Amino acid sequence: MDNTLIDFLIGFGDNYMMTGISSKKILVAMVVTTLMAIYIFICYRFFVKRTFYSRNFNISLVAMALTTAAIILTVQQSIVMSLGMVGALSIVRFRTAVKEPMDLAFLYWAIGTGIMCGAGWLKIALLSAIFISLMIVLLSYLPTLRLPKILTVNASTDAALPEQLIGIIRKYSRRYEILTESITADTYDLVAEMNVREGDALIRELMALEGVTSATLVSHSRDVTI
Repeated sequence: MDNTLIDFLIGFGDNYMMTGISSKKILVAMVVTTLMAIYIFICYRFFVKRTFYSRNFNISLVAMALTTAAIILTVQQSIVMSLGMVGALSIVRFRTAVKEPMDLAFLYWAIGTGIMCGAGWLKIALLSAIFISLMIVLLSYLPTLRLPKILTVNASTDAALPEQLIGIIRKYSRRYEILTESITADTYDLVAEMNVREGDALIRELMALEGVTSATLVSHSRDVTI
């Protein structure tokens, strides 16, 4: 009875430990993953704004794709190893915040490429890379509506100045909203949200007013006009 139980456990381990993935399949998967990761590296370099480009993050995308492919290949080799990896990876905590939404998209792209290549779905990885890159190019060149801009004006206290400022704002924007007005003994501060086409002309006319010390127009795309 004891020998039968031992033989059963040994047979269970032999059946579920290895699936027999050949070295050729592993090599092909890693080579294709490397090529796809380099393609992601190039796309990230050219699609992301230079102001927010991080070379270290771009290199980490390549390493992440290769690491994910290696994990998937290992999981296919052994079910016991896959359970161990699930337990090990579940305790990993990433504390680095992703600041840009595009970085998050490329992060998922690299992980997905590693999963697809490691699982042997090379055609899906290739086709998805083509469609993803094409959609990024097309959407980046689509015309966008004018985003609301934030206007901040700092000036000295003057009884007639607020009316003059509102008149100039109304001249350059039909739709605007005064967010805050702050008046002290010596200064007057105004913050307004508005849609404006001729931002430079607006700033020049505001600065031409007597008593205005600074005028700043900030857009949601982080472009600043002073």
